[in-house]
Amino acid sequence: MPYKYYRGEDRKVLQAALRDRGFRSTEGRLTLLSVLKRAKSPLPVSAIAERLRSTLDEVNVYRALEALNEKGLLMRSDMRQGGARYEYVRSHHHHLICSDCGLTEDVEICADKRMEKKALDNSRAFAKIDTHALEFFGLCKACAPRLSYA
Repeated sequence: MPYKYYRGEDRKVLQAALRDRGFRSTEGRLTLLSVLKRAKSPLPVSAIAERLRSTLDEVNVYRALEALNEKGLLMRSDMRQGGARYEYVRSHHHHLICSDCGLTEDVEICADKRMEKKALDNSRAFAKIDTHALEFFGLCKACAPRLSYA
């Protein structure tokens, strides 16, 4: 029997989130969402697959992550050499990412509609923006002094 990451009310919230976006509520999807909902920061696919190995194989983990990301339940962040990481979407936010150690911090700022309009005005091929992601790369306070960028 696979380990259940979700509990009581949490299960109902996750089931409703899946249903609202047109997904069936399977054990694999519930457990995957629960793993990400409990994580303190975005997780790489390898860490997600490790936690789900008794529930989903790695191919299905990738498929589920991409499908849930496309429907807005998850957020994918590309961490340069660290590869993609995923997190459960609680609110629209962006990230500060340490280029050295990979520390990731949420920032509650957002590009406004003027920026989206400007992007569309400068595009020759796009008619509409559905969503956006913004990631700031730099050095955290622990790495900056060590790398003499303080």
